[in-house]
Amino acid sequence: MTRRPQEKTMSELSRKVFLAETAAVREHHDEQEQAATAKAEAALAPLEAKAQELREQRDAKLRAEALREAADRIDREDLPQDQVDMFDNGARWATSLLRRMADEAQR
Repeated sequence: MTRRPQEKTMSELSRKVFLAETAAVREHHDEQEQAATAKAEAALAPLEAKAQELREQRDAKLRAEALREAADRIDREDLPQDQVDMFDNGARWATSLLRRMADEAQR
């Protein structure tokens, strides 16, 4: 069975219409996806800012605790025997103690 020229033209036209409709649907879907992404990012932005703020507060608290602990250890009156000679040079003794504390924290 051979196609008539008119049938062939209709088939090509149907194919072109289908492709155009498919492209329009894809474009619409892409626009909806972009809009949904923008909406989600806008909703998440305040949450991300709050999370960053909480991380910074936590880090500041941990740093303060570490510094207080270091100061408490430096202020104690019962110096270890191996550090009595270094006590005359308080800065050297304090930095030595802080370095040792940092090493212990890494274990």
